[in-house]
Amino acid sequence: MRSCIAPFRVNGLLAAATVAAAVGGGSLARAADAPEVIAVVATDGYADIRDQLGWIGEQVGNPNLAGFAESFLLLATQGKGLAGLDVKRPIGVVLTTDGGPLPAVHAFLPVKDLTKLLGAVQGMTGPVEEVDGVRRITVPGGPPVQIVEKNGWAILSPQDAPAGIDDPLALIDPLVKDYSLAVEVFPSRMPDDLRERLKDLLEEASRNAASRGQPMDAAALVGALDRLEDVEKLIVGFAVDQEKNLVILDNTVVIVPSSAFADVWTDAGRAAATVGSPATADGRPATVRAHYAQAVPPGARAGIEAGIAQGLAVGANDPVSAALAGLVGDLVSAMLETGDVDAGITIDASAADG
Repeated sequence: MRSCIAPFRVNGLLAAATVAAAVGGGSLARAADAPEVIAVVATDGYADIRDQLGWIGEQVGNPNLAGFAESFLLLATQGKGLAGLDVKRPIGVVLTTDGGPLPAVHAFLPVKDLTKLLGAVQGMTGPVEEVDGVRRITVPGGPPVQIVEKNGWAILSPQDAPAGIDDPLALIDPLVKDYSLAVEVFPSRMPDDLRERLKDLLEEASRNAASRGQPMDAAALVGALDRLEDVEKLIVGFAVDQEKNLVILDNTVVIVPSSAFADVWTDAGRAAATVGSPATADGRPATVRAHYAQAVPPGARAGIEAGIAQGLAVGANDPVSAALAGLVGDLVSAMLETGDVDAGITIDASAADG
């Protein structure tokens, strides 16, 4: 199932935002080929990115945007630029589960001459050591990183944790065909120990935020992390289409088949609309009018009730709010018992004063 928000114009650019959800085996074929991969970040080659920055700069009244970015790069590399990089091929970063409690990060850089590239960026990375044909750098403030050259790729991985990916282009290329920059995550593949580690990090972040006077609801974040088990794949992508003068933002969600989340989408069209919208005082269109009808399969009811109860509890800080939260909770529970959620809202501002 796919829905699209109509294109809209922002600062002279025509942008389109798309939200998609798919249920079924066909959409999952590529993801299932590499179960050890839990995330991929991919971007167009350096030459394409430079060209796209130039186009974006022209649209926003900054024609020197690409030149500014390249000047910054030349400054960082002491005038050497990215000598040795294959600027026409894409770049990718892949996260895998072979890193223990936290994922291992592997970067794939297309190269024509790795020695030249390492020499160009040495001012940022520090000196290169080579032992038994394996290069190693230690980025200031970071752990040692080993660099292996294979089939035209410079593969950067944690020391003693080789990537083990024979064809990185199989993961990177499908993303750069559709996007200039994309992040693809496979939440359902996260091992249990990684989920528990992420929960610990969220709780620690919550405590640190509270100590700074910035309370954060760790329970809500942990609950959201648990619900990601039903998501096979998430893609957040950004693309520049110069021929059509488009900047495209895309958010795609692929749901695990037979999960509670998938059942909700499968039964989405079964609910019948029974709530009528009241007319406005002057007969003109309402300021806001919304209607939502959704069938709810039995397997999804408990999760929906828990999520709503958690959300209502956050705002119930006084007796009045607590009473309203309880009323809303009871109404939602009653609707869920029928197997459908059918609700509407109309805001009529025709009689409002200044």
